[in-house]
Amino acid sequence: MKITKLLQDIFCFQSSINSLLQDSSFLECDDFSYKYEMPKTADEFLYFDVLRDVFDKLADVNYDIKYLKTPVKFTGYLSKNENGRYEIDNHEFTSGSLIEFLYFDEYDEVEKWKISRVESRNGEYYIYNFSDVDMYNLQVRVRGY
Repeated sequence: MKITKLLQDIFCFQSSINSLLQDSSFLECDDFSYKYEMPKTADEFLYFDVLRDVFDKLADVNYDIKYLKTPVKFTGYLSKNENGRYEIDNHEFTSGSLIEFLYFDEYDEVEKWKISRVESRNGEYYIYNFSDVDMYNLQVRVRGY
């Protein structure tokens, strides 16, 4: 089976996740207290706490699926602008910016698209958890509509 089939199945599953998150009001207040009465017994507190953790994970999954569904707007190579920041097609990356970049995985010996964020230290920008990757002329892509 191809990975694209699994991806399509996950895309279909997202509507159920969205419904659960919206119906529970979880996204509005990070718990259920807005819509549901607070627990009264030890068992209810257990359910409440575990469900809050489950819904927190579902919100993360929902975010990741939405990201994958967002089309690639453009692809190119980073250059440093006059502000000392990296950019592509007037899209500037600053501390905290999401970045998707092409990375050679030495273990698997293949290129892979990776997702991380840009950070800054002592005025220099780097990719979080990939500080060994040189950002200059790095191939990146930006998603959006």
